[in-house]
Amino acid sequence: MVYGNLSFGDFNVHQKGDNLLGRIFYWASSWFTGQQTSNTRFWLSVDPNWLRIASQIQGLKLETHVNETVFVPDKPLVHFGLKAGTGDMFIVNEAYGDFLHKTFNISTIDTSDSAIALTCFSNNIPYVVFRGVSNKVRDNDPKPEYAPLGNINAIKATAAFLGLLDPDYYVTNE
Repeated sequence: MVYGNLSFGDFNVHQKGDNLLGRIFYWASSWFTGQQTSNTRFWLSVDPNWLRIASQIQGLKLETHVNETVFVPDKPLVHFGLKAGTGDMFIVNEAYGDFLHKTFNISTIDTSDSAIALTCFSNNIPYVVFRGVSNKVRDNDPKPEYAPLGNINAIKATAAFLGLLDPDYYVTNE
């Protein structure tokens, strides 16, 4: 099922019709598990136990400087329990970001987290996602120079989370 279908051709000046911009829409993902069971979902929830463990890294001190000359003006924070959307495009549009937030309550869009989620979900592997956000969907002035900082802070958060896991429970010698 397709949701929120926006066809840009419907807004052509002079006459409606297809154009090179195409359309934007949302849909539920369908996939098969290892047992060939069909699944269709719009939202994929992270493992509740791992989400509980991840909540313990709130307050983690994150990096503020990419290098001596590039630093963020605001203190980076760990945000817990936010929804993320995944798509195949990078969105820089405040109005569209506001629409996505109001419609789906998502705080960010990325291009890869659904691959992690679908792979884990299909194989009954617990997962949680740590995303270092360097640009916001609702930010009309992206700062590509902050991208390394988002990556560094995602690694810090992941390492802190892994340090909280019980190795006797989560590590096997298979």
